[in-house]
Amino acid sequence: MSIAREGRTKGIFLFLTTQSPKDVPKIILGQVGTFIIHRITHYEELRVIENLLQPSTLSQIRKLAQGGSVITSINLLKDLHVYFEKTNRIHYNETPLL
Repeated sequence: MSIAREGRTKGIFLFLTTQSPKDVPKIILGQVGTFIIHRITHYEELRVIENLLQPSTLSQIRKLAQGGSVITSINLLKDLHVYFEKTNRIHYNETPLL
């Protein structure tokens, strides 16, 4: 946790990814400067990040299509809406069917 708090002053940056913002302690969320947010529909998860977004963006997160996301940052004047296209590149790491 000290890296998340004090690492920025030393030029250390942390990339954190999760499927649910509820899994991240609030003290760490408060240290994050940039978010890439994909579709979130559960009220509890939206409530965790609602103070980080513009009100109009919060309602749009529920409606994002596959590949759609919102980038928000302390360095941006307004939130960016982006779309990630699926690549045709073969990765050879498919999840096996059990």
